[in-house]
Amino acid sequence: MNDETIYSHEDTLRMLDALFRDEGEWWDGFYADKEKGIPFFRDCPDENLVESFSEGALICCRR
Repeated sequence: MNDETIYSHEDTLRMLDALFRDEGEWWDGFYADKEKGIPFFRDCPDENLVESFSEGALICCRR
């Protein structure tokens, strides 16, 4: 089997694992620049998180 050919779900997972083998450096670099045009780099709470608190699915526990 060619390592670049996807035959199954497991092949896909192995390919993705290989891409992120040195994930520490990659993720650190990815998250370092908060000015990038990435939707989840916003200065407000995630709307799903707000909804979960509003519906009582989550509670805030302050120590």
